Amino acid sequence: ARRAQSCAIHAPIGTRRGAARRARSFLARGGALVATRTRSHDRASSVAFARLAARAAGDADRFSWQPDGNFLATAGRSGVVHIWDRHGERVDEVQLMGEGAVLSLEWDSDGECLAVLQDGNGQIPIWDMKDRSVTKLETSLKDPTFMKWSRTGPQLVIGTVKGNVLIYNKQSRKKVPVLGKHPRKITCGAWSK
Repeated sequence: ARRAQSCAIHAPIGTRRGAARRARSFLARGGALVATRTRSHDRASSVAFARLAARAAGDADRFSWQPDGNFLATAGRSGVVHIWDRHGERVDEVQLMGEGAVLSLEWDSDGECLAVLQDGNGQIPIWDMKDRSVTKLETSLKDPTFMKWSRTGPQLVIGTVKGNVLIYNKQSRKKVPVLGKHPRKITCGAWSK
């Protein structure tokens, strides 16, 4: 059963009506955007968020903003990751392998690459914004549970159910396994710099 459309707008005073009008217009054209954000030039005003239920892409339950806020990646049960620009236009889409749920969508520090972690899939698709192409990162890991790009460098860390860690460098394309460093499932992590 398909969920009904919904729209909840949180915006600075004076912009709520415009944001709601844009949201309704987007949905009327068959849009499938889950969330959109616009930044105000006035530092004192809050950031506008429009939360729209997906109609065409099927209830997206994961989304991630590019660091500079120009692109939004969404994923749901459809097995497709959609990339949207800040105006609600679809830029690209990435077909996923397998049936597993999307666990994480992560943009690198430059906002050039989007990595997608899927439940039970050791192959991580990395979408490149410049070429609009997908590179499949073969990790040879079983049951990855966590991934995170470095905040300053080109490294992507991936953790597994068994506590194993793999560090991938997108510039050199080298993979460095760090095996057996943690005895339990890795569920989260953070880079220090």
